[in-house]
Amino acid sequence: YYLKGFILSRFGQYTPAIEAFQRVIKMDPTAPENFEDICECYALVENYKKLLEYANTGLMLNKDNPVLIYYKAQALTMLGEPKKAVVLYKKLLAIDSANASNYVAAAYCYSQLEMWHECLEYSNQAIMLDRSNAEAFYLKGCAFQNLGKAAEAKKMFEKADTLTTV
Repeated sequence: YYLKGFILSRFGQYTPAIEAFQRVIKMDPTAPENFEDICECYALVENYKKLLEYANTGLMLNKDNPVLIYYKAQALTMLGEPKKAVVLYKKLLAIDSANASNYVAAAYCYSQLEMWHECLEYSNQAIMLDRSNAEAFYLKGCAFQNLGKAAEAKKMFEKADTLTTV
């Protein structure tokens, strides 16, 4: 069932993939990694309540699973709880500080909280890890714009635009 779910998800067939992953979990509800792929599917179909539910269940089995921490934080962000998500992103970055996407996600949370200095700090960290990350440049531009630095913001937005058109 895992292989079936994996293949279906890669072909964009998320509902049947979710059903397959639910069977995997039913067969072995004690393995936290069994919750990772179903969380990915729920994130892709933007069902954040189910995403949060499955991420929480998996995290009860392994509270330090970086994939599940990421998905729980994403769900909380999208459900309008960025303060709670920021706490999780900090935990995630303590576990996995080499992934630019984790910094981008944290920067996005800070932008939702209108904490522009923190948004700038985390987008800078993402850029240091991945100079081709358009989202990081965009968020850095948002931070600059909201900090009253229009010229710097324009440069960041232009860089983000260049990276998305390549």
